[in-house]
Amino acid sequence: MTHYTRVSSGVFRAKELSVNIESVLKMQGCTPEACLRGYDKAAYSLVSITAGDARKLNQAVIRDPLPGNLSHGIVYGTKNNKKISEGLQATAVWVIPTMPPLVDDLKR
Repeated sequence: MTHYTRVSSGVFRAKELSVNIESVLKMQGCTPEACLRGYDKAAYSLVSITAGDARKLNQAVIRDPLPGNLSHGIVYGTKNNKKISEGLQATAVWVIPTMPPLVDDLKR
């Protein structure tokens, strides 16, 4: 039986969750790969959530441009409630890699 990894709900627990805003990335002519520039792609992944899904969970989504990263934003709000972190986890879509890694591949 094939088992895929899933995004950990732990990545969605930060009160100020750092994100990249896709519409700004596209305006700049950037691809999702730009979000991982400077990171080891073998060790880091990229998932996507929508602002609408975050707002449904009472999270504020704000632009927070940084020097060198105009697409930076923050999903702001208390996420110490499992309903919120697991709700964000459930809506997350794999971007890089496009499919979740196999559990067996991570054990090697």
